[in-house]
Amino acid sequence: MLPPSTAIHLGVVLVLLTPCTDWMNPFTLLGKGDAHRTLAATPLLLITQILLLPIFLWLLLESDTSRTVATEPFLQAFVGLVALPLSLAWLTEGWGKRGERVVSGIARSSVLPVVLLALVVPVIAASQIQHMLDHASQLTQVTLVFVLYVALAAVIGRLTVWLYSLPPKSGRGVIFSTGTRNSFVVLPLALALPSECRLAVAVIVIQAFVEMLGMLVCSGGAKSRAGVATLVHRLLAQGSQLHDRAAPVYRPVTLPSVQPASDRPAVPGRCRSG
Repeated sequence: MLPPSTAIHLGVVLVLLTPCTDWMNPFTLLGKGDAHRTLAATPLLLITQILLLPIFLWLLLESDTSRTVATEPFLQAFVGLVALPLSLAWLTEGWGKRGERVVSGIARSSVLPVVLLALVVPVIAASQIQHMLDHASQLTQVTLVFVLYVALAAVIGRLTVWLYSLPPKSGRGVIFSTGTRNSFVVLPLALALPSECRLAVAVIVIQAFVEMLGMLVCSGGAKSRAGVATLVHRLLAQGSQLHDRAAPVYRPVTLPSVQPASDRPAVPGRCRSG
């Protein structure tokens, strides 16, 4: 079903082999699923896909393409744009447990990842418009493949829920986790590829938009009468709510004052000493 293009094959393989670790959580919460379990599984998903992605690429792609992916710029992008930010995030979380100010600062900034993602998506999409126009016929086929994947992922998710008799909230989490991919984690890797493989970036951007529309439909957001602005507002609010719940916030506790025994009024039917 895919056009005979190495760059397109590489983009499809990169994005479909990596389960989502970012906006599946707000979408799961928006769809009234068990977002806290999907959030807890996020580190495991990210570490596992980082370890397995080179093996999958070596198995599924031709040897020349595999060597292209293993070039030094690709590895530098992985270390600088994926491994380093992840390590800094873990250090920040560990540092935040040592002081109330750091914890409250992390809680107040919890909405920033969702806002920044909302700003980055149109910027990246705009940078790929010319590539999309130059390869419109090939990318149309790719779009149909991604639409088919979202539909199949929903079916597979429902079958998994039925097979394991999962409760409704956990089942929705499985469906959203199956249907979403880690497009904005592998996008920096695609940007580091040689110029002849740059069409992979446009493929990943297309997948991100197809996925977003599919998740809005699955979460019921596409039926909203208030329009796109309300959908964005709801998504930002749900993302902030999810991060706020996940981050511990320490608040001062005021203990109630205890009245001395001699000042308490006598209770009928009870003995009072003195």
